[in-house]
Amino acid sequence: MNTDNQHEDRLIDQSAWESVWPFPSPAKSLSFVSGDTESSRIRIAYFHKPDDDHLFARVWFGPGAEGPPLHAHGGAMASVLDEAMGGASELHRRAEDVRA
Repeated sequence: MNTDNQHEDRLIDQSAWESVWPFPSPAKSLSFVSGDTESSRIRIAYFHKPDDDHLFARVWFGPGAEGPPLHAHGGAMASVLDEAMGGASELHRRAEDVRA
């Protein structure tokens, strides 16, 4: 499952993105989805722009996350969505704490 997204990268201005770990636990290794940066299943990195509360993610689904031939498994996609939604919620909560 190797897709070439270089054309999409040119459409999205990533110059203001900063790497972020949006979860309260500092230990990335505890994450089922994003804990292993060398995984053959899923690799994910989170980013945000300092001027807003948006969370961005770059995700790679490897051969260990394959469902139908040449497609990511639905459960793998659901796991990434679940983790990203939790990260967005936590990042927003932290931003609210700073504003209070």
